[in-house]
Amino acid sequence: MQKGELIDGKYKVTDVKLDKSINLFLGYDVQNNKVVRISYFKKKNFFYPELTKILDLISEADEEHRIPIIDKVVANNKLFIISEKYMTLEEYVKEKGKLTENECKDIFRQIFEIYKKILLPNSICHRSIQPRNITINISPVTGEMSVSLQNFCYSKLIYKNKKVKAGKRYGLNRCTPPEILTSKKGITQFSLLIDVWSLGCTLFFCLFNSKLYSKRSLNGLGKYLETLDTVKLPKNNFTVDCKNFLYGCLQIDPQNRISWEELYTHPWLYDNDSNNENKEEEEEINSEIKEYAEKIDQLEYIIVESKDNIIQLKREIKNLNNKLKAANQTNEALQNKISALTKDLNEPKKLCSNCKAPNCTKLCSGCNSIYYCSRKCQADHWRIHKSKCINNNNNNNNSN
Repeated sequence: MQKGELIDGKYKVTDVKLDKSINLFLGYDVQNNKVVRISYFKKKNFFYPELTKILDLISEADEEHRIPIIDKVVANNKLFIISEKYMTLEEYVKEKGKLTENECKDIFRQIFEIYKKILLPNSICHRSIQPRNITINISPVTGEMSVSLQNFCYSKLIYKNKKVKAGKRYGLNRCTPPEILTSKKGITQFSLLIDVWSLGCTLFFCLFNSKLYSKRSLNGLGKYLETLDTVKLPKNNFTVDCKNFLYGCLQIDPQNRISWEELYTHPWLYDNDSNNENKEEEEEINSEIKEYAEKIDQLEYIIVESKDNIIQLKREIKNLNNKLKAANQTNEALQNKISALTKDLNEPKKLCSNCKAPNCTKLCSGCNSIYYCSRKCQADHWRIHKSKCINNNNNNNNSN
């Protein structure tokens, strides 16, 4: 890569190599306006296929964004890994000097959380744990320290009792375990305990501000470690638990090395105070769980009661619907009767003008406007009707 080269239109190379052992450059995120680390592998590289799978596994498992990988880009037959640029543990220790045990505990607890939640469940061995591949980010607001891992370029998927083809001995450094330093090209038995040695060397560096056997060359270090049964520590006044932790990590024979399960419960990292805090936290969580369980029981009881009430309510609604239907039918019958009565009331009654008998059929032939039930009633009524009948008759004749 050259200075000024633009990757995927988003990341620009701004400086020369940061690490001679890998293709690692300083870069710039054009869109977000911040400095980033850019490393790349060619597709034909020995590590390329497995590295892409490892990056996918990390991306899926890293829900809390503990590992500062921002992006991966495939372009020009290369895989570019873009990550955030933070201070390294190596820079932090050189600037501050030897760290106290408590400072180391805080750093290593966070590292082990990454292994516990992301790396080990996916059988990922970092293979290049060293102070320069551990990042430190201190919040300017709270002052809290966030610790993470970077540079997964030499990582491998190492399943239990699986033999892995070592090829060339890539990524050798002063934290590389003896079984790698002394291995030959070909088939070599690796295990996840590789990183345990590297973490021990990293802790050694933090406590002493010096690398393990730093006066020996890298090639000479492997041969020298072969002659030892165990690593000897310089004079110190560390706690017994701290020394046991270091000795457990720095066992020459990986079979004698402390296991990951033992590390997670080691008294140096998780002392009594921490255990008490964990117990209190656990009791608090259990109390909350119990409280939620009781609420769930109450809700279930309410739901059962509600179901019974709903069934009863449905029955009542059905009964009301039946009553409403019957009422509608009754109403319809009443409306028919009212209509018939109204019709009957609106029709002329045809009453006898004399005796008021109904349903008379005999009209007065003079005026054709009044009815009689019989000839007798017509004769009896004539003296009253005579004048009206004559007038009506005259009016009808005039109109004609």
